[in-house]
Amino acid sequence: ALGAQGTVLGGGRYDGLSEMLGGPPVPGVGWAAGIERLSMLAGAVSADAPRVAVMSAEDNADSTAFALAETLRAAGIPADLPTGGAIGKRLKKADRAGIRFAVIIGGDELTGGTVQLRDLGAGAQEEVAQDALVAALAAKLAEEAV
Repeated sequence: ALGAQGTVLGGGRYDGLSEMLGGPPVPGVGWAAGIERLSMLAGAVSADAPRVAVMSAEDNADSTAFALAETLRAAGIPADLPTGGAIGKRLKKADRAGIRFAVIIGGDELTGGTVQLRDLGAGAQEEVAQDALVAALAAKLAEEAV
């Protein structure tokens, strides 16, 4: 989004700068930020805000949750991967953040190759095969956009 002028923040040590300008030797550091570039980035972030959160309900499902989040992202579906804390608290936090769908993987889902797909707005939940998740979410997100 920033093109060739992609630097947002810059800085470093400036030891010797004071001497170069005719002053005494003084160590120094400095930095600068491009406010217009930060504002451009702020708009870009909200455009791709995750609409899906992938959560493991049990520790042994963490790697599957990570893989599913990566699969969704590769398909162009921005996905968050909240970790830590009780699943109920993570679901509430996702809902407050404006995330519409939660993909939940527990022990039964891990064994069966499925996930629970919960619509956080409507409260509805359905079981979906892991290999059909991208298509199911793409359809729901397209439906929501209409």
